[in-house]
Amino acid sequence: LFDIFKDKSGVDIIGWDIEYSPLILQNTTFKLNKHNLVYSRRSICSSKHTKITLEATGYKELAQLRNFWWSIAYEKIDDSNNVLTPQLEYDIKSFSLQKIPMILYFSGWYQFNSKQTDCYYSPNKTDSNILGLKIFKNFRYLKFKLKGGLGYSFFDKTYLYNYGAWLYSNNINNFEAKAGCDFSNSSTINKSTNYESMECGIWAKIIW
Repeated sequence: LFDIFKDKSGVDIIGWDIEYSPLILQNTTFKLNKHNLVYSRRSICSSKHTKITLEATGYKELAQLRNFWWSIAYEKIDDSNNVLTPQLEYDIKSFSLQKIPMILYFSGWYQFNSKQTDCYYSPNKTDSNILGLKIFKNFRYLKFKLKGGLGYSFFDKTYLYNYGAWLYSNNINNFEAKAGCDFSNSSTINKSTNYESMECGIWAKIIW
């Protein structure tokens, strides 16, 4: 996959994406792209910066409803910050309660920045280790997913939470959609206040 585009979300740049999924490494993808930083850091100041990202990501279906996902990304930001971000999500066990499918999962997110700045969230090192539940409910045309967990940051020495809810449509005449929100917290190293995040989105696609 390759694309190139004019990006006006922050600094005016020519952005691009390259993705490659080799046949010998099933469900593994290598990505190289150039984007405005505001997409990932979401601060006003970050709209003045760009980044180049190299990422490897993989996905494996372990059993029905159980999956393992991993990613490791390196970012070169134009303010001389180098960022390394490994992460994973592992579905430990699936079970049912009152005929409602549930999954016990572990999520790990780790980030290392070579430069600290007030422009965007960039601690020297930070981590998130979450143990939680995913709950699924199917309706006639819709699927509902509730996800929540508690954890701890060993670098920041603080307790963490993560929760969210998503509604998915079934595939109807090659049309699919989803909508929902995720909420989480983390902690900066040099501040006593927690960093909280809310991310909501609506996606839709049709194939013809």
